[in-house]
Amino acid sequence: MKNRIQVIAQQIALRLIFLWLGATNLPAQGTWVRKADLPLVPYRAEAMAVGSYGYLIAGVNRAGNWVTEVWQYNPASDQWLQKNNFQGDMRVDGVAFAIGNKGYYGLGGAAAPYKRDFWEYDPAADRWTQKRDCPVGRRAATAFAIGSKGYIGLGDTSGLLNDCWEYDPAADRWTARAAFGGAARRN
Repeated sequence: MKNRIQVIAQQIALRLIFLWLGATNLPAQGTWVRKADLPLVPYRAEAMAVGSYGYLIAGVNRAGNWVTEVWQYNPASDQWLQKNNFQGDMRVDGVAFAIGNKGYYGLGGAAAPYKRDFWEYDPAADRWTQKRDCPVGRRAATAFAIGSKGYIGLGDTSGLLNDCWEYDPAADRWTARAAFGGAARRN
């Protein structure tokens, strides 16, 4: 089961990379093409891909200020567009993933106790909706989605974690799943 999840996660990661780069417009291998610069240069922000767009959420800007800005990247037009700000508290080291046509973002923080809040982003309405809190707050965790469920695990709370939680957006419910088989870790 663990190997199957790893393979699926790797496949998803590759798909997201190709989506982000606009796989239909890739030049010859080994060639990099400069794309539009992001207006905000974030540090410790989170990224996700919803549909054919990429999103960058929150973090710290060049001046060292925490921000809640959300930027959408359109690979077809090579343009960044600022969207409605994230509605939760400012944070770093959160998690993000997408399921269907919605994005999900939350957790993180700079100091313990770390945030547990979790949010859904609807790109069509450019609206954030708070969902049920994750049972365990954390920062620097790992997150991904498989099918209609999202998964959050690992990270740091008052120590390193190796747990795994499944999020079901249809039921707005968290379920504990088998812990990661390796050592507890973050980032």
